[in-house]
Amino acid sequence: MMLDPHLANLPSSLPEAASSIEALYLRLSGWLEAHLAQAGTLIAGTTFSLYARNLGETVRRFAKSWPFILRVGLFVGLVGFGFGLIIATIAPVVTAGLRWVGTPFLVPAILAAFIVIGILAERNGRI
Repeated sequence: MMLDPHLANLPSSLPEAASSIEALYLRLSGWLEAHLAQAGTLIAGTTFSLYARNLGETVRRFAKSWPFILRVGLFVGLVGFGFGLIIATIAPVVTAGLRWVGTPFLVPAILAAFIVIGILAERNGRI
Protein backbone atom coordinates (compact mmCIF):
# COMPACT_ATOMS: atom_id res chain seq x y z
CA MET A 1 0.00 0.00 0.00
CA MET A 2 1.38 3.37 -1.04
CA LEU A 3 0.95 6.41 1.21
CA ASP A 4 -0.27 9.71 -0.14
CA PRO A 5 2.77 12.06 -0.16
CA HIS A 6 0.71 14.84 1.44
CA LEU A 7 -0.20 12.63 4.37
CA ALA A 8 3.37 11.53 4.94
CA ASN A 9 4.26 14.96 6.39
CA LEU A 10 1.47 15.04 8.95
CA PRO A 11 2.56 15.11 12.59
CA SER A 12 2.25 11.77 14.34
CA SER A 13 1.70 13.08 17.89
CA LEU A 14 -0.10 15.93 19.60
CA PRO A 15 3.08 17.72 20.77
CA GLU A 16 4.46 17.49 17.24
CA ALA A 17 1.21 18.95 15.86
CA ALA A 18 1.31 21.78 18.41
CA SER A 19 4.91 22.50 17.47
CA SER A 20 3.98 22.62 13.78
CA ILE A 21 1.09 25.01 14.45
CA GLU A 22 3.32 27.22 16.58
CA ALA A 23 6.00 27.30 13.88
CA LEU A 24 3.39 28.25 11.27
CA TYR A 25 1.98 30.96 13.55
CA LEU A 26 5.43 32.45 14.21
CA ARG A 27 6.22 32.34 10.49
CA LEU A 28 2.99 34.25 9.78
CA SER A 29 3.84 36.76 12.54
CA GLY A 30 7.31 37.23 11.05
CA TRP A 31 5.82 37.79 7.60
CA LEU A 32 3.42 40.37 9.03
CA GLU A 33 6.30 42.10 10.80
CA ALA A 34 8.14 42.39 7.49
CA HIS A 35 5.03 44.02 5.97
CA LEU A 36 4.06 46.14 8.97
CA ALA A 37 4.08 49.46 7.09
CA GLN A 38 1.62 48.09 4.53
CA ALA A 39 -0.59 46.66 7.27
CA GLY A 40 -0.59 50.01 9.09
CA THR A 41 -1.50 51.84 5.90
CA LEU A 42 -4.26 49.34 5.19
CA ILE A 43 -5.75 49.73 8.66
CA ALA A 44 -5.48 53.54 8.54
CA GLY A 45 -6.97 53.76 5.04
CA THR A 46 -9.80 51.36 5.79
CA THR A 47 -10.70 53.17 9.01
CA PHE A 48 -10.50 56.57 7.33
CA SER A 49 -12.74 55.40 4.49
CA LEU A 50 -15.53 54.88 7.04
CA TYR A 51 -15.51 58.56 7.94
CA ALA A 52 -14.45 60.17 4.64
CA ARG A 53 -18.06 60.38 3.50
CA ASN A 54 -18.95 62.57 6.51
CA LEU A 55 -16.03 64.86 5.80
CA GLY A 56 -16.91 65.03 2.12
CA GLU A 57 -20.54 65.87 2.90
CA THR A 58 -19.47 68.67 5.26
CA VAL A 59 -17.18 70.17 2.62
CA ARG A 60 -19.89 69.81 -0.05
CA ARG A 61 -22.38 71.74 2.09
CA PHE A 62 -19.73 74.39 2.77
CA ALA A 63 -18.87 74.85 -0.94
CA LYS A 64 -22.39 74.37 -2.38
CA SER A 65 -22.64 77.98 -3.54
CA TRP A 66 -19.15 78.11 -5.07
CA PRO A 67 -18.66 78.13 -8.87
CA PHE A 68 -18.29 74.71 -10.49
CA ILE A 69 -14.56 74.99 -11.24
CA LEU A 70 -13.79 75.92 -7.62
CA ARG A 71 -15.87 72.98 -6.33
CA VAL A 72 -13.99 70.63 -8.67
CA GLY A 73 -10.67 72.07 -7.49
CA LEU A 74 -11.70 71.67 -3.88
CA PHE A 75 -12.78 68.06 -4.53
CA VAL A 76 -9.50 67.18 -6.24
CA GLY A 77 -7.50 68.89 -3.51
CA LEU A 78 -9.48 67.31 -0.72
CA VAL A 79 -9.62 63.77 -2.08
CA GLY A 80 -6.32 63.66 -3.94
CA PHE A 81 -4.15 65.48 -1.49
CA GLY A 82 -6.07 65.95 1.75
CA PHE A 83 -7.26 62.38 2.21
CA GLY A 84 -3.89 61.02 1.09
CA LEU A 85 -2.10 63.31 3.52
CA ILE A 86 -4.37 62.26 6.37
CA ILE A 87 -3.78 58.56 5.67
CA ALA A 88 -0.04 59.11 5.20
CA THR A 89 0.04 60.89 8.56
CA ILE A 90 -2.04 58.31 10.45
CA ALA A 91 -0.43 55.18 8.94
CA PRO A 92 2.97 55.57 10.70
CA VAL A 93 1.16 55.99 14.04
CA VAL A 94 -0.80 52.77 13.42
CA THR A 95 2.40 51.03 12.33
CA ALA A 96 4.19 52.18 15.50
CA GLY A 97 1.31 50.83 17.56
CA LEU A 98 1.53 47.47 15.81
CA ARG A 99 5.31 47.43 16.29
CA TRP A 100 4.77 48.14 20.00
CA VAL A 101 2.47 45.09 20.23
CA GLY A 102 5.37 42.82 19.28
CA THR A 103 5.86 40.07 16.75
CA PRO A 104 4.19 37.21 18.67
CA PHE A 105 0.96 39.21 19.01
CA LEU A 106 0.72 40.70 15.51
CA VAL A 107 -1.73 38.13 14.19
CA PRO A 108 -4.37 38.68 16.90
CA ALA A 109 -3.75 42.46 16.94
CA ILE A 110 -4.29 42.87 13.19
CA LEU A 111 -7.24 40.47 13.24
CA ALA A 112 -8.79 42.41 16.13
CA ALA A 113 -8.22 45.72 14.31
CA PHE A 114 -10.15 44.49 11.28
CA ILE A 115 -12.93 43.04 13.44
CA VAL A 116 -13.29 46.45 15.11
CA ILE A 117 -13.29 48.15 11.69
CA GLY A 118 -15.99 45.72 10.57
CA ILE A 119 -18.09 46.50 13.64
CA LEU A 120 -17.66 50.25 13.01
CA ALA A 121 -18.63 49.76 9.36
CA GLU A 122 -21.76 47.87 10.40
CA ARG A 123 -22.74 50.55 12.91
CA ASN A 124 -22.18 53.30 10.32
CA GLY A 125 -24.33 51.50 7.76
CA ARG A 126 -21.43 50.78 5.39
CA ILE A 127 -22.08 47.05 5.27
